[in-house]
Amino acid sequence: MPVKPERGETRRAAYTMIELMLVVMIILLSSMIAIPSFVRSFRGARLRASARSVVMTHRHARSLAVLHQKHVAILFDTEKNLLELVVAKSSGGQASQFRFLDHAGPAGGGESVNVEAESLRYLAQNIRMTEFVLGEEDQDIDGIYYVNYYPSGGCDKFSFRLVDERGRHVRIKADPHSGNITAKEK
Repeated sequence: MPVKPERGETRRAAYTMIELMLVVMIILLSSMIAIPSFVRSFRGARLRASARSVVMTHRHARSLAVLHQKHVAILFDTEKNLLELVVAKSSGGQASQFRFLDHAGPAGGGESVNVEAESLRYLAQNIRMTEFVLGEEDQDIDGIYYVNYYPSGGCDKFSFRLVDERGRHVRIKADPHSGNITAKEK
C-alpha cells in the first residue's frame, strides 16, 4: 500500500535552479557554435542562387532552341546584373541561319532581326559577372555580352565568373558542341 503523506506535507515535482541554469548554458553553447555556420551558409547562398539562375537560364535557352527549332540568345548585362533570354521571331536570309544577334542591333549594322524577350532574371544583390571569355571577340555591346543558342542543341563557347563581395566566386563554363554547362565554386 502506498504511504500517505502526513497532514501539511505535500511532495512537489519541480526543477531546481541548478538544473534550469544547466539547460540554459547548454542552449547558449550550442547556439554559439551553430550561428556562425548559419551566417556563412547564408552569405554563400546568394552566390549559389545566382549560379543556379545562370545554369537554369542556359538550360531554358537550349531547350527553347531545340524544341521550337528557333535561334535563341542570352544577353548578360553586367551593369544591371541581368540575364535576358531572347528568341528570334522572324528574320530572313543569313541571320535566320546562323548567329542571328551578330547581324542585329548597333554592332551588326546588318539586316534587321526581330527578337522577343522570353524571360528576365536578376542576379542576387552584390553578385557581379566578370572575366567573360566568349567564342567570338565581337560578342559584346557596351557591357552586354551575348551567347547564341542553335536549334541543333549547341551554343557559342563562353565562360565567366560570378563574384560576391567577399571575393568568393563561381566559374561558369559552357561547352559549345554539347551545350553542357558547369558551375564550379572556388
